[in-house]
Amino acid sequence: MRTTLRFLSSILLLCLPMMATDPIYGVWRMREDPQNPAMKRQEMKVEEVSGGTKFSFDVVMAKSKFSYFYVTRLDGEAVDAIMKKKPFSKVKVKKISPVAYETTVTDLTTEQHYTSTISKNGKTLTNEGTGQANGQPLVVHVVFDRVQ
Repeated sequence: MRTTLRFLSSILLLCLPMMATDPIYGVWRMREDPQNPAMKRQEMKVEEVSGGTKFSFDVVMAKSKFSYFYVTRLDGEAVDAIMKKKPFSKVKVKKISPVAYETTVTDLTTEQHYTSTISKNGKTLTNEGTGQANGQPLVVHVVFDRVQ
């Protein structure tokens, strides 16, 4: 009986870190968007780091490539998005449910407000919202598939 309890206790302890993992953690790849042919590829890596959650992006446009990141506590406080070791944008991310996050991105010419929702099976993340770029309204609708 003691051996069985020790065995079960060990299994439960091994499972605890997996149960605590935020469902947004992982690597996500954007689906092709016929509405935005200039955006060729976007990959987002989300991971737990000291001090919060790190979002890293690799973006391939028709004529350029760039990478950036930010670290947030998912509490809605503004943090700097960093590209080439310099801040270029402010980002606020707030976890509003176990599978949903509100995000605001602001820079010199763009402001976006969207909700990111992870599907029930955990394989899809969808950003839905609105914004403006250079004074023109825009609709945010981006779908990512989990890669890892």
